[in-house]
Amino acid sequence: MTSLVTIVRRTIEDVARVCDVSPAAIRSPASRRERRARNRAAYALVKAGAGSVSDLATALGFADRSGLRHAVLTHAREIGQPVARLEDLMGKGRPRRIDRAKLAFLFAAWAEREGLNQVQAAGRIKVSRTVVRKVANAQALDDESLVAVMSGAGLELSDILVGPETPAKARCASREFYGKHAQAGRVVAHG
Repeated sequence: MTSLVTIVRRTIEDVARVCDVSPAAIRSPASRRERRARNRAAYALVKAGAGSVSDLATALGFADRSGLRHAVLTHAREIGQPVARLEDLMGKGRPRRIDRAKLAFLFAAWAEREGLNQVQAAGRIKVSRTVVRKVANAQALDDESLVAVMSGAGLELSDILVGPETPAKARCASREFYGKHAQAGRVVAHG
């Protein structure tokens, strides 16, 4: 905790010097300039990963974590940094999700290349018919079944991950990816 106190004190002093305000004014701002200085200090501390969000909020004089979040996002917007969540700024991005529709399409393409129906594909991969049906219908799988299906079909994890794009871009990318191939995948998957 003492290292957090030192980092916070040093950051507040640096921001106060740059913004031409007193360090005490950053912890309890009265003017707009002082609030902007506090937002800048909050942004710097969160970006540096100086401590937990709750500890930083307390150290900077915010009533709760939502105040710190608002300050950080406000400063990020002012400097043109595209940040939607504090985790994005802290380098703790959202884990990438598996695109189950893409997995279904690629699995169906593999089964078609191999000339397998669902029962034969399940036998070759050594999984149940239910697992193959879930893959074909783009339903969620447990990790063990997912690994078995991917290794049996020769797929890499990077092949089926949703990228870090926004949901709107992901929908467009899915339409482009499946496009004219979607019907062929559906026929093979349910064959």
